[in-house]
Amino acid sequence: MHSALEARLAKTGYFVLPAGALTPSDLARPWQFAEQLSGEPPLMVERQVIRAVPEGRSFASTNGPTPLHNDLQLFRGRPADLQVLVCVQPATSGGTSLLLDSRLVVEALEQHDRALYSAVFEVPRAFPFIAGMVVAPTIARFGEHIAFLHAPRPAPNDPLFSKVMAQLEAHPPARIDLRAGEILVADNHRVLHGRTAFSDPRRELVRFLVWLRRARAVPASIRSRARELPVSRAAHIEPTERDVELVTRMVAGVSPGALARKSGVAEPRLYALRDALFEVAREQLGDLRDVTVSSAAE
Repeated sequence: MHSALEARLAKTGYFVLPAGALTPSDLARPWQFAEQLSGEPPLMVERQVIRAVPEGRSFASTNGPTPLHNDLQLFRGRPADLQVLVCVQPATSGGTSLLLDSRLVVEALEQHDRALYSAVFEVPRAFPFIAGMVVAPTIARFGEHIAFLHAPRPAPNDPLFSKVMAQLEAHPPARIDLRAGEILVADNHRVLHGRTAFSDPRRELVRFLVWLRRARAVPASIRSRARELPVSRAAHIEPTERDVELVTRMVAGVSPGALARKSGVAEPRLYALRDALFEVAREQLGDLRDVTVSSAAE
């Protein structure tokens, strides 16, 4: 990751770029934008329009409050490194972004609750998300990438959810009201985000999830305790021509939620298809770390 981006994320795990840092055409070129932002070709990019729609099922498509969480869509077994929100049209009131640096919580646990501090590194939990399920300790290692995981809602019989929630609630989140054109960049492995409710149907943001090749710096006290997760291979799927078309559109920047609604294919299935097809590509072409997507080709 480019040192300039890492420096901007170092203090709180997030920052806001002013209006004008992104042109309207960049919204349609997610790979180019992600490379400009991170300073290196990304491993994967996902684009999602955030707008309330009738009968919306996800937080991205409704106008109610969103609990603190991080985005747990997976590519090659790990969540996205960056969550980037571009404000196209703010709500007249409400829709405030809420941000909490998980390192504040971890530091407090280390000092005041050693039992829970140990548990967040050692106790596996299920984290349900619209794109599927992640099973891991609260602080998990994905190769060199280390993430604090938190789902917006608990799984049944989660042994730690209420205890972790009590710690999160002891730390008031930062509140940011994005203006049109402003861009919020957050470390998705470190910062939990949420949103207050709003009623303005014109509110619209565009979210980019960016998977980076290199990990951000993590305090040694966290890195030394984070457990490596078993490497999980993509499920064996015999993709149809339609499956390939759906994944191609998803990688090109079509919102997964929109694809799911129009195609009738559930989002967990879309993510499984993406991983399966890229696993086939990796086996055929070699390790994807040696493959770059040039923005010049877009």
